[in-house]
Amino acid sequence: MRDLQARTAVVGCLSASFLLFFAALSLWALTAVLLVHHSYGKEETIFFSTNRLRDASAKCQYSSRRAPRLQFGTAGVRLLRTKAQLLQRPFLIAHCSILSETSFTSLVHLQITPTSDGQPFVFVHGYRTSFVEAVGTMAQLRRDLKLRGPTIAFSWPSADTFSGYVADIYAADWSAAYAEHVLAQLTRLSSGTNVLAHSMGGQVVTKALESGARPQPHQGDLSGVPRLNELVFVAPDVDLDRFSQQLLALQTMAHRITVYVAKTDRALWLSTHLGKSSRLGRADDAARFAAMIDVVDVSAVEPDLLGIHHSYYKENSRVLEDEWAVLQTDLPPGRRFGLERVNTNGLELWQLTPKP
Repeated sequence: MRDLQARTAVVGCLSASFLLFFAALSLWALTAVLLVHHSYGKEETIFFSTNRLRDASAKCQYSSRRAPRLQFGTAGVRLLRTKAQLLQRPFLIAHCSILSETSFTSLVHLQITPTSDGQPFVFVHGYRTSFVEAVGTMAQLRRDLKLRGPTIAFSWPSADTFSGYVADIYAADWSAAYAEHVLAQLTRLSSGTNVLAHSMGGQVVTKALESGARPQPHQGDLSGVPRLNELVFVAPDVDLDRFSQQLLALQTMAHRITVYVAKTDRALWLSTHLGKSSRLGRADDAARFAAMIDVVDVSAVEPDLLGIHHSYYKENSRVLEDEWAVLQTDLPPGRRFGLERVNTNGLELWQLTPKP
């Protein structure tokens, strides 16, 4: 009898312990969910256009495989309230909606306002970038550049791996025709459309605009071709000699061209050696175009955490401030804060000074 009572007591104690453990675990999980919810700000709507193949097994995911046609949609993105929370992902994608091209165009049109911050803005990502990262970066730029109009991420099928550099070159080249179509649609909606292309995304955009600048048989000339407003290249992984061939066409397709470059960009140093050709994003190389476009050298600003100095366009506050001035004020470099004219190899370009 005593053995039975003892066993019953032990079972009771174990049951109580398990209940307390699961209660504590549930409370911890609830607290974690609430903390995550509080850590992220309000949801922002980001438009996207992609020629990636959709991954049907995952929510709001597109793979590195090529799709036969463009796909359109919107993503609800929430950003971290503070950039100091380094251990958390900088954004969450809450949901995605798939749209037809007609619906996409109509919704973009509805969000356009006549103010400078209300115009369409297109972000074209670079090498080793996933669809989710492209959309999340667009949301970060929307916040940091104080954009209020429709913001669109054009995501091409990057392999999203360090070893995929050569594959990304081919994918970028293949994607130019798709980007040309998207940019043509947006410039028809608004002559204030702005584009920012990072790294290898510069190859996508330069080829797209070069193709768009060619008169079609029914056009005769380019006088009726819609133009972009601001065309901005940041750390462009673009062949320097190829850009020289494309520049005249690009100038016919944009009101102004700005290129951000750095002597200290280690990623482009590697690209230069791999391709045996100079890259537009290297300051010493880009200086030759300073008389024709705005070239801004950001070598002096603080590098990123890893010292690669290739993602300064979204991580450095001084660069973001100048990007904002380009997009929102239309001021020339000589009237923008923190820019000094310097001589590089006998050529003059603009240098962004670090904060005191």
